[in-house]
Amino acid sequence: MATMRISSYLSGLEIFEVAARMESFKLAAEELFLSPSAVSQAIRKLEEDLNVELFSRQGRALALTADGRMLLQAVEKGLREIRDGIRGVTAADEGLVRIYSSPTFCSKIINPALQNYMKTSDESVSFAVISEYIPHTDRFREFDIAVLYGESFMEKKGVERLGINTLMPYCAPALAKKIRHPRDVLKFPLIFNDNQEVDWADWFRVNGIEDFNFRNAIHFNSGIQAIQSAKEGMGFYVECERIVKYEVETGLLVSPFQGRAEPVLRHLYSMFVAKNKSQHKTIQDLVAVIERAYGQVSYQATV
Repeated sequence: MATMRISSYLSGLEIFEVAARMESFKLAAEELFLSPSAVSQAIRKLEEDLNVELFSRQGRALALTADGRMLLQAVEKGLREIRDGIRGVTAADEGLVRIYSSPTFCSKIINPALQNYMKTSDESVSFAVISEYIPHTDRFREFDIAVLYGESFMEKKGVERLGINTLMPYCAPALAKKIRHPRDVLKFPLIFNDNQEVDWADWFRVNGIEDFNFRNAIHFNSGIQAIQSAKEGMGFYVECERIVKYEVETGLLVSPFQGRAEPVLRHLYSMFVAKNKSQHKTIQDLVAVIERAYGQVSYQATV
């Protein structure tokens, strides 16, 4: 039997993987630096070429079909192995710095930090930035710099905690005008990031709110999606102050209970720097830039 040639599918499969992970053509377009229509056309062409429906579309809602879920599982594994192979053959390149972080941290902290670094540095450096959520694994040791999310990484060898995180509910400004008491958020949809280690239950507990339920909820598997939904006025979302700094400064999100309710305080992010690269000036400079970008917002405890 002839081997199937997949070269004509590769671009579409990569776009499909991002759109399926984001559950949004619009957010996939932002990550891939494409237009939403280009993403939509690529998915439509892939569906036509494979003669299967990969997404079910109901208005603005997007969900994978059974065939879509089956393909995503295989595509994620395949792309991961291809990326690992590329990293392996380029590892000897002294001018390449490999960075890993979760998608939300990458979008909100790493990308601005790299932009600042490239503006101020005279060095010629290339970056390979991998943005994935890989909990409970040591794969991060393959990278020169890795920013890790979750308490499971805190005690691992070579990993250092970053500063404490302050988590509060955020929402669009118009929605904030409709509430007075913290318990009022239960009258509106609550937004969840299912990969987040701190959620609404934690915030309700620190504020003494009991007998709550989550029947009116919207669940995502990405902080980027959750933040976008909050900006669009879909509901309230609990997030780290550092992560939504830009949205708050530009008025896209507000914290309606700032100074009127208790935040959740938790160490959530940590950093790993490869031992064989830790003394390189480029790596040291990048670590400092990332730490500055992360540390621009800090919670001052009241004594």
